[in-house]
Amino acid sequence: MNETPALPPGWRSTGDPDCGLQQRTAYQLIRIGELLMAGAEDTLRTAGVRPRAFSVLSALVEREGSSQQELSRRLGLDPNVMVGVIDELERSHYAERRRNPADRRSHRLVATEQGHELLKRGDRLLDEFEKTYFGSLSDEDIEVMRRLTQWLLDSWRPREGGEQA
Repeated sequence: MNETPALPPGWRSTGDPDCGLQQRTAYQLIRIGELLMAGAEDTLRTAGVRPRAFSVLSALVEREGSSQQELSRRLGLDPNVMVGVIDELERSHYAERRRNPADRRSHRLVATEQGHELLKRGDRLLDEFEKTYFGSLSDEDIEVMRRLTQWLLDSWRPREGGEQA
């Protein structure tokens, strides 16, 4: 690995890396997640959207015509939270609810042209943010990190009966 990445402007160090919890991998991953979430929030704020809404919009574009329930399951969001996020996207004209022709009691969700534009802009902004944060890592280091974190996420998915994998 290359040298430790410099913190983006305005970010503080997490303290002495040889002290207490900071030696634990789980704590370090939590702290990295907090830093990345704060950076993503700041980055996406310039596009006028919150990370959760951006995530839902992204999933919606990948699975155009999904129901709220389908998106809720896919993203692991509580259905009540999903309703609020879709309401927010609809108020901002980034998504629309359309009646499902096969079942008039349900709606299919579609991204509007504005929603597609927001997704492109947000992706560009997040790409720039990630380049800043991970800039001192090699492409190989980043790929190893992606594989390891995906493996950890996959192994934590619940099994039948509520047990973790």
